[in-house]
Amino acid sequence: MELYSWQNSDYESLASSFLNGNFHALLTYGAANSGAPLITSKLIQFILCTNKNQHEPCYECSSCILYKENNHPDLFLLSAPEDEDKKTPMIKMDQISPLINAAYRTNHISSHKIIYLPRIKELNTNSANALLKILEEPPTATLFILQAEDIMKVLAT
Repeated sequence: MELYSWQNSDYESLASSFLNGNFHALLTYGAANSGAPLITSKLIQFILCTNKNQHEPCYECSSCILYKENNHPDLFLLSAPEDEDKKTPMIKMDQISPLINAAYRTNHISSHKIIYLPRIKELNTNSANALLKILEEPPTATLFILQAEDIMKVLAT
Protein backbone atom coordinates (compact mmCIF):
# COMPACT_ATOMS: atom_id res chain seq x y z
CA MET A 1 0.00 0.00 0.00
CA GLU A 2 1.64 3.16 -1.19
CA LEU A 3 1.13 6.37 0.75
CA TYR A 4 1.39 9.85 -0.68
CA SER A 5 4.89 11.20 -0.09
CA TRP A 6 3.60 13.85 2.29
CA GLN A 7 2.02 11.15 4.48
CA ASN A 8 5.17 9.17 5.17
CA SER A 9 6.35 11.07 8.26
CA ASP A 10 2.85 10.93 9.84
CA TYR A 11 2.65 7.20 9.20
CA GLU A 12 6.17 6.60 10.58
CA SER A 13 5.23 8.50 13.72
CA LEU A 14 2.05 6.46 14.23
CA ALA A 15 3.80 3.14 13.58
CA SER A 16 6.56 4.08 16.01
CA SER A 17 3.99 5.12 18.63
CA PHE A 18 2.31 1.74 18.31
CA LEU A 19 5.61 -0.13 18.68
CA ASN A 20 6.38 1.91 21.80
CA GLY A 21 2.96 1.08 23.29
CA ASN A 22 1.95 4.74 23.38
CA PHE A 23 -1.76 4.30 22.72
CA HIS A 24 -4.72 1.97 23.13
CA ALA A 25 -7.04 4.32 21.24
CA LEU A 26 -6.32 6.57 18.30
CA LEU A 27 -8.49 9.21 16.69
CA THR A 28 -7.37 10.15 13.20
CA TYR A 29 -8.99 12.87 11.23
CA GLY A 30 -8.66 14.56 7.90
CA ALA A 31 -10.96 16.25 5.44
CA ALA A 32 -12.56 14.25 2.65
CA ASN A 33 -9.98 13.35 -0.02
CA SER A 34 -7.11 14.10 2.41
CA GLY A 35 -5.79 10.56 2.29
CA ALA A 36 -6.34 10.02 6.03
CA PRO A 37 -8.07 6.64 5.45
CA LEU A 38 -4.99 5.49 3.52
CA ILE A 39 -2.69 6.10 6.50
CA THR A 40 -5.19 4.44 8.83
CA SER A 41 -5.52 1.40 6.57
CA LYS A 42 -1.75 0.92 6.36
CA LEU A 43 -1.40 1.36 10.12
CA ILE A 44 -4.09 -1.27 10.77
CA GLN A 45 -2.37 -3.71 8.42
CA PHE A 46 0.97 -3.00 10.12
CA ILE A 47 -0.47 -3.62 13.59
CA LEU A 48 -2.08 -6.90 12.49
CA CYS A 49 0.96 -8.13 10.51
CA THR A 50 2.74 -11.08 12.09
CA ASN A 51 6.00 -10.51 10.20
CA LYS A 52 6.63 -6.75 10.51
CA ASN A 53 9.66 -5.21 8.83
CA GLN A 54 10.55 -2.17 10.99
CA HIS A 55 7.56 0.12 10.31
CA GLU A 56 6.18 -1.79 7.34
CA PRO A 57 3.77 -4.71 7.09
CA CYS A 58 5.20 -7.64 5.16
CA TYR A 59 2.14 -7.92 2.85
CA GLU A 60 2.77 -11.69 2.61
CA CYS A 61 1.93 -13.33 5.94
CA SER A 62 -1.48 -14.92 6.50
CA SER A 63 -2.51 -11.92 8.57
CA CYS A 64 -1.71 -9.45 5.76
CA ILE A 65 -3.51 -11.64 3.24
CA LEU A 66 -6.60 -11.90 5.45
CA TYR A 67 -6.54 -8.13 5.92
CA LYS A 68 -6.31 -7.55 2.18
CA GLU A 69 -9.28 -9.88 1.67
CA ASN A 70 -11.32 -8.01 4.34
CA ASN A 71 -11.53 -11.20 6.39
CA HIS A 72 -9.16 -10.73 9.34
CA PRO A 73 -10.51 -12.35 12.53
CA ASP A 74 -8.82 -9.78 14.83
CA LEU A 75 -10.27 -6.73 13.07
CA PHE A 76 -13.74 -5.57 14.01
CA LEU A 77 -15.36 -2.90 11.88
CA LEU A 78 -18.05 -0.79 13.48
CA SER A 79 -20.14 1.22 11.08
CA ALA A 80 -23.77 2.06 10.54
CA PRO A 81 -25.81 -0.49 8.62
CA GLU A 82 -26.51 0.53 5.08
CA ASP A 83 -30.16 1.53 5.09
CA GLU A 84 -31.50 3.47 2.15
CA ASP A 85 -34.50 4.66 4.20
CA LYS A 86 -32.27 6.50 6.68
CA LYS A 87 -31.00 9.94 5.73
CA THR A 88 -28.31 9.89 8.42
CA PRO A 89 -26.73 6.49 9.12
CA MET A 90 -26.34 5.75 12.84
CA ILE A 91 -24.48 3.15 14.88
CA LYS A 92 -26.96 1.87 17.43
CA MET A 93 -26.61 0.28 20.86
CA ASP A 94 -27.37 -3.20 19.54
CA GLN A 95 -24.12 -3.03 17.55
CA ILE A 96 -22.01 -2.12 20.59
CA SER A 97 -22.71 -5.20 22.77
CA PRO A 98 -21.37 -7.79 20.27
CA LEU A 99 -18.35 -5.55 19.72
CA ILE A 100 -17.62 -5.42 23.45
CA ASN A 101 -17.92 -9.22 23.66
CA ALA A 102 -15.52 -9.60 20.74
CA ALA A 103 -13.03 -7.24 22.38
CA TYR A 104 -12.75 -9.56 25.40
CA ARG A 105 -12.09 -12.68 23.33
CA THR A 106 -8.61 -14.02 22.72
CA ASN A 107 -6.75 -12.87 19.62
CA HIS A 108 -6.79 -15.32 16.73
CA ILE A 109 -3.66 -14.52 14.73
CA SER A 110 -2.22 -11.13 15.55
CA SER A 111 -0.74 -9.69 18.71
CA HIS A 112 -3.64 -7.22 18.98
CA LYS A 113 -7.33 -6.97 18.20
CA ILE A 114 -8.45 -3.77 16.49
CA ILE A 115 -11.85 -2.17 16.73
CA TYR A 116 -12.11 0.24 13.84
CA LEU A 117 -14.71 2.96 13.40
CA PRO A 118 -14.13 4.55 10.00
CA ARG A 119 -16.86 7.16 10.57
CA ILE A 120 -17.10 8.12 14.22
CA LYS A 121 -19.81 10.64 13.35
CA GLU A 122 -22.20 7.69 12.95
CA LEU A 123 -22.27 7.14 16.72
CA ASN A 124 -25.37 8.42 18.46
CA THR A 125 -25.17 9.62 22.07
CA ASN A 126 -26.14 6.26 23.58
CA SER A 127 -23.76 4.19 21.46
CA ALA A 128 -20.96 6.72 22.07
CA ASN A 129 -21.46 6.47 25.84
CA ALA A 130 -21.43 2.66 25.70
CA LEU A 131 -18.26 2.69 23.63
CA LEU A 132 -16.66 5.20 26.00
CA LYS A 133 -16.93 2.70 28.87
CA ILE A 134 -14.77 0.13 27.09
CA LEU A 135 -12.43 2.85 25.76
CA GLU A 136 -11.71 3.98 29.32
CA GLU A 137 -10.73 0.48 30.44
CA PRO A 138 -9.88 -1.51 27.31
CA PRO A 139 -9.20 -5.23 27.34
CA THR A 140 -5.60 -6.32 27.03
CA ALA A 141 -4.15 -6.17 23.50
CA THR A 142 -7.18 -4.33 22.10
CA LEU A 143 -6.75 -1.12 20.13
CA PHE A 144 -9.44 1.29 19.08
CA ILE A 145 -8.92 3.25 15.90
CA LEU A 146 -11.50 5.94 15.29
CA GLN A 147 -11.64 8.09 12.19
CA ALA A 148 -13.38 11.39 11.49
CA GLU A 149 -13.48 13.82 8.58
CA ASP A 150 -14.25 16.79 10.81
CA ILE A 151 -13.02 16.77 14.40
CA MET A 152 -15.57 19.44 15.31
CA LYS A 153 -18.42 17.03 14.53
CA VAL A 154 -17.20 14.35 16.94
CA LEU A 155 -19.45 14.00 19.99
CA ALA A 156 -17.91 15.47 23.13
CA THR A 157 -18.22 12.09 24.85
